[in-house]
Amino acid sequence: MTSFAGYSAIVPDVGATVDFYRRAFALELRYLHPSGDYAELLTGDVLLSFTGERLWEAFVAGETSYVRGRPANSPGPGYIALVVEDLPAALTRGVETSQ
Repeated sequence: MTSFAGYSAIVPDVGATVDFYRRAFALELRYLHPSGDYAELLTGDVLLSFTGERLWEAFVAGETSYVRGRPANSPGPGYIALVVEDLPAALTRGVETSQ
């Protein structure tokens, strides 16, 4: 069984974004990385996280291009997290499905 674990938005300012969601929606901070470039908020069963553009570009994006989230580029970039029982099988199915 696959379940939806969370969503992460890639944002220019993690601190300001977290501050907005905490004040506007009374969400509880679950985790803030010491660098300030990644944070998680509790929303019930699904985790809402924010990844700073600097972190994303340095460690994740690599050669993959993406459009930075700005009002003119709506919706902004992000990624989802899925929990699967058998990761190798899920990866195989994903590759086979995409061909």
